[in-house]
Amino acid sequence: MQLKCVCKSWKTLISNDSTLVKLHLKRSTAKRVALFSFRYKGSRKYKGSQIWLYLCNPATKTLSNKIVFISKPHTYDRSFGSRFRHGWKFPFGYDNSTDTYKIVAFCLWTKEVRVFNFGDNVWRNIQSFPIVPVDCGGFPSDEQGPHPGINNGGCFVIISLDLSTETYLQLLPPWDFDKLPCLQPTLVVLMDCLCLSFSHGFDGTDFIIWQMKEFGVQESWIQFLKISYQNLRSLMSYDYQSLLFPVCLSENGDNTLILVWGTSNEEAILCSLRDNSVKKSRKFTNEIRWYLAKDYVESLVSIDRK
Repeated sequence: MQLKCVCKSWKTLISNDSTLVKLHLKRSTAKRVALFSFRYKGSRKYKGSQIWLYLCNPATKTLSNKIVFISKPHTYDRSFGSRFRHGWKFPFGYDNSTDTYKIVAFCLWTKEVRVFNFGDNVWRNIQSFPIVPVDCGGFPSDEQGPHPGINNGGCFVIISLDLSTETYLQLLPPWDFDKLPCLQPTLVVLMDCLCLSFSHGFDGTDFIIWQMKEFGVQESWIQFLKISYQNLRSLMSYDYQSLLFPVCLSENGDNTLILVWGTSNEEAILCSLRDNSVKKSRKFTNEIRWYLAKDYVESLVSIDRK
């Protein structure tokens, strides 16, 4: 961004050259960071039947024009809490087959799904969500990836939407998942691998993370981590064992996993995978909205709809 100030030709090159943008993005993926948001008090961009969406590029400090989503009126289901009053969630992703960024809108109640191609400026209806989504106790799954739910047979499955073909893939959890009494399954992506975390035992004796080493291959599930709650309770302000979930895994060689509890908190738990030791993070001045954390790389990608 500083180099854009050198001269007009450099500014034009950095802002508009698609080859440079793609090369920069490719190299940036080798250095990922976690992007967090802080709790704030303000009005929501939701007015009646309209939901307003914006895309932001933190690296270039640019904001897209308003994207208007028209939601159909329906009965509010209180079981989802006030945060899902309109019933819609908006994952965002990239279709590498067409070099297109897309917003996917799906309704937690009606299973309706729409797709917005950045550039077409039109919301399209696609095949409905094939399962009944699971309420994750206030912690949504990674909105850029798969989502948990219950299929017609009453079994827990994981649904992935392929942004290229706009078709769904149903993935089964680890082979012994249905045999275990567990609470609040949560989906995250750690080190580019899909992970499923949950509390194990009737009284939540252990916190377990399963990792799918090869995406889509049922036999590739491995038990990635198992921590006794006896080691964790002393670090938690209150007993939120059913809401404990992993945020990110560091890639700088120390293999530190960030675990959090509660919807917003000023602290986290740092778990070292080397010796399975745990400790509290430093205290932050703001309450971080951990469940909105995203895997982030800096890019020069333009958010101009054109």
